[in-house]
Amino acid sequence: MNTYLLIGGFVLGILILRFSKAIYKFMGQDPDAERMFGGGLGGTYTAIRLIALVLVVGSIIVLLMQL
Repeated sequence: MNTYLLIGGFVLGILILRFSKAIYKFMGQDPDAERMFGGGLGGTYTAIRLIALVLVVGSIIVLLMQL
């Protein structure tokens, strides 16, 4: 059961990383402008990517610890 949750977190993180630009555009923002000028909603685009990265790396670490 826990393994399935970890794999789900990993897959969710990968999907968020893959579609982070689309998610940010869906929020009505321009990710390219935020990257150029370093502004935006307090770095929301970067935050979305960091959350996804934590999901992916955390899932890998916990799965490796279970082996």
